[in-house]
Amino acid sequence: MPELDVRDERAAETSQEAYIQEHRMDILRLPGIGRFLRWRWLQPIIEVPMLALFILVIIVGIWGTQEPSQNLATMLIWVYWWSLVIFSFLFVGRIWCMVCPLGAAGEWTNRRVGTMGKRWPRALRNLWIAHIFFIVLTGVDLVIGIDILPRFTGIFLLSLLIMSVVMAFIFERRAFCRYVCPIGGMCGIYAMTSTVELRAKSRGRCDSCTTKECIKGTDDAYACPWFEYPGEMDRNNYCTMCAECVRACPHDNVGVSVRPPGQDLWRTNRRVFDEVILAVGMIGVMASHTIATTQPYDDWVSGLEVDSGIPAWVTITMVYVVSILLANLAYLGVSALAASWTATPKRPLDGPTVYRWTGYALIPLALSMHLARNVLFLNIWGTAIVDVMANMFNAPGFPFGTGPVETQDLLPDSTVWWIRMAIILLGFIFSAYAAYRLSLRMQPKRRLAGRMLAAILIAMVAFSIVYVWILSLPLVA
Repeated sequence: MPELDVRDERAAETSQEAYIQEHRMDILRLPGIGRFLRWRWLQPIIEVPMLALFILVIIVGIWGTQEPSQNLATMLIWVYWWSLVIFSFLFVGRIWCMVCPLGAAGEWTNRRVGTMGKRWPRALRNLWIAHIFFIVLTGVDLVIGIDILPRFTGIFLLSLLIMSVVMAFIFERRAFCRYVCPIGGMCGIYAMTSTVELRAKSRGRCDSCTTKECIKGTDDAYACPWFEYPGEMDRNNYCTMCAECVRACPHDNVGVSVRPPGQDLWRTNRRVFDEVILAVGMIGVMASHTIATTQPYDDWVSGLEVDSGIPAWVTITMVYVVSILLANLAYLGVSALAASWTATPKRPLDGPTVYRWTGYALIPLALSMHLARNVLFLNIWGTAIVDVMANMFNAPGFPFGTGPVETQDLLPDSTVWWIRMAIILLGFIFSAYAAYRLSLRMQPKRRLAGRMLAAILIAMVAFSIVYVWILSLPLVA
């Protein structure tokens, strides 16, 4: 396949002046803020209480009340944290990963206790392990309901903590976070939509630098924990804004900038199947998880078990797996259609290539589905955290105090419905624009790009209609 059109992208990489002109605002240049973000102790001062809270959650989950609505572990992790962290990707990228207690425990082990320093196997330097972990985890959650099992939640979190520490002792840097963490792949693709980015100001200056402190570290800064090199980084997937490269660079050549959302989706030249399969597959994950909360689906699964003897867990698992496969196969088919409509002798295209490049355009739509789903749970359980915390600190039961948890919807159901529809609509528009930009990169001729966009929109419209239909179904009583 011929080299894709990257002239617009290269124009912004030639000098620091081009960088400033395009991005307009480097946060590190703002008075006081730049110094604060460069502060050596900024990350640890947040990580310490995060890790303490994480350990408390594990303890309460394992030994506290097993009523999920009264247990801090299930409520804090699966209702509040899981919902709010999804919203954070759009505004601050993977900044949660910077202060994640799992990463902190591993990083401190690596830096303070010591490490064997082994390199992660080259054959496994991808996201397949993380994706399989995520798919299995979310599938198990559908079947047994991890989010309503406090002890299971506590044991699972403890196992992740142990895994992070053990891997940090064996491998260099944050190998667990980069290659194994079950939500790492999802965090990476969602972070591509962010309105902030950390980038090298001048690629030329990085090329001419012979010392490469950003990837080797200095006396005052560590090497990038995520194995990234700012001189080649053109997307947010593996950057947590930890600012180690900012502190390390002797040329002040790394900036943190505010930008229009989603630039990574069409600007980056790195397109890999392990990422795009999850990006498209998240449509199926969200569809299967959302429909599992509806009464018609619950009745169907129960009726099938009674009539045919098929266990409910088998049906739920099959629907989950088929949803992920169907989303990917449907989009692969649409990609093949787009390739047949737009391929030329000078620019030959095939379905897998179009799929690999344009599948990233579905990320905003998948994210909007995720947000729309979580809005409902935040509305239902938004005020319950007060009772949960009061119960936990209720002497003499600390930290296992129990008591009633009252829930009160923050907004009327009709308002929540329209908020969810607005989120889906914005996600669709966002994805459609990303598809438009990607179509132009693959076929610079607007006529051919229009054909490709039309094919992609077929899939996006179909996915959106199905998900809106699922949202319209009554919830399980």
